[in-house]
Amino acid sequence: MTATKANNIKLLALDIDGTITEEDQTIDINTILALQKLKHNHPSTAVSLVSGNTLPVMVGIRNTIGVGDILFAENGGVMMSYLERSPSNLDCLEKNNLLTLSRGTIIKRANILRFFDRVLPEEELKKIKERHDVHEFFTNKWRETSLSIEIDRAIVPDIMANAGDAEVQDSGYAIHIMNPGQNKGFALTTMMNFLNITEKEILACGDGGNDLDMFRVAAYSGTPNNASKEAKNHATYVSSKNNGRGLVDILSHYELL
Repeated sequence: MTATKANNIKLLALDIDGTITEEDQTIDINTILALQKLKHNHPSTAVSLVSGNTLPVMVGIRNTIGVGDILFAENGGVMMSYLERSPSNLDCLEKNNLLTLSRGTIIKRANILRFFDRVLPEEELKKIKERHDVHEFFTNKWRETSLSIEIDRAIVPDIMANAGDAEVQDSGYAIHIMNPGQNKGFALTTMMNFLNITEKEILACGDGGNDLDMFRVAAYSGTPNNASKEAKNHATYVSSKNNGRGLVDILSHYELL
């Protein structure tokens, strides 16, 4: 696909693990500098970090790299906005019936919205533990809408096949147990309505299976070379470089640097 002009991109949605971070989960200084340069040169482009990780972890990453207008944690479960328009004003979401997708009451606190709860993920994890040995991530103590586990990859298909009403995704870093409708595509649709933009004004970057839902919403998408085969097949641009260097290459391809 021909590169779109930078002034057409109103939302840049970035996965963190494997896209911003290196293989050892550190962040290269050149990646940080490129993201800060992008924000300086294109202040009207909202940059969102969209991850399966928890909100506290994402706030720390956002404050370290100096970029992140909107944080969408837990694969679309929790949203935090640093923009002047606080999401506590839900008119833009209510008119598009996005709030009806929640299993329960939307939880609002300051500039944070929680769209789902943990009831179904906890029920699903209990069933999984009856069949398999699993290791829970210690960050589950901070999760509000999902749960994440490590497990033998050979039995992941069994877990997904027997997930029932829960949505189970493999990001390559963890197995995420979530609510139906909870995914990164939901995150992008929510932000699209919140910012009053279209899919043609979104660039999504990611590397794993849980990023496919973003790619299905955004008109433009990119993956670093370390991405899964499935992610590469769905992206509109695949970099020849890995991790953060791949992200910088993607941003250059779409004329944001």
